[in-house]
Amino acid sequence: MFKLTTSLFLAATLLAACTSRHQASDAAPDTVPTENARAKQMLQGIWTDAETGQVSFRVVGDTIFFPDSTMTHTAFRIVGDSICLGDRDVRYAIVTQTDNIFTFENQNGDQVRLHRSTAPLDTLAFTTKTVTPAKTLTQVRKTDGVAIAGDKRLHWYIALNPTRYRVNHTTYNDEGVAVENTFYDNLAHLSVYLGTKAIFSRDIRKTLYDGTLPQHFISSAILDDFTFQRADNTGLHFTAKLCIPDEASCYMVDTHISTKGEISLSINE
Repeated sequence: MFKLTTSLFLAATLLAACTSRHQASDAAPDTVPTENARAKQMLQGIWTDAETGQVSFRVVGDTIFFPDSTMTHTAFRIVGDSICLGDRDVRYAIVTQTDNIFTFENQNGDQVRLHRSTAPLDTLAFTTKTVTPAKTLTQVRKTDGVAIAGDKRLHWYIALNPTRYRVNHTTYNDEGVAVENTFYDNLAHLSVYLGTKAIFSRDIRKTLYDGTLPQHFISSAILDDFTFQRADNTGLHFTAKLCIPDEASCYMVDTHISTKGEISLSINE
């Protein structure tokens, strides 16, 4: 069992613990904090909230699994008397750890007290877990069509492509613990032809909508879909759907291609 007993010890351990992986890679080998293997071993198993008895998480090896269907698993380390979560090494001070009690401070400074589960049925919180991820493409999806814009007959082509570009989105569970989720963005290619002449041809990425949508939204969003909507006298209107995965937060952005091949953007109300 280890327990934080003085503020001086806590300050010293936090200063030394949980440096980011980027910082650790730049540090000399003899200054890289050593992980507490015994503390990690003590944390293996299922842990429940001491007040409500609800399952909080399950630890298997180097990974924490959450019963919430909106959360994905995350890697963790214990260095000194802090637990570090995810690639960004989000850190929480451990207050008490024994074989059956685990108490830490969340990002608000509140103490979260957990008990080791001894109830076999608590495993059902994980076997029944279902995760509904954002749209994930496994192959290119192509659509095309012909539309009349004013006196011009335009032919449009869309190819929605999967990418390996990662988008990280941080959520918080009921204990106030940050959980980093990783998704893959999509990329659309749009071409518009007047006869055999391409009046517009470019890749459509979510960064195209910087300045049209809030920056904090763009950083966590993916280009979920890109579709043709309608034609008018000025040109063609396409809708870009940008969403934060696993949330109800989406923007629909009108992407207008004029008959001269000029692009303009506006948020659909």
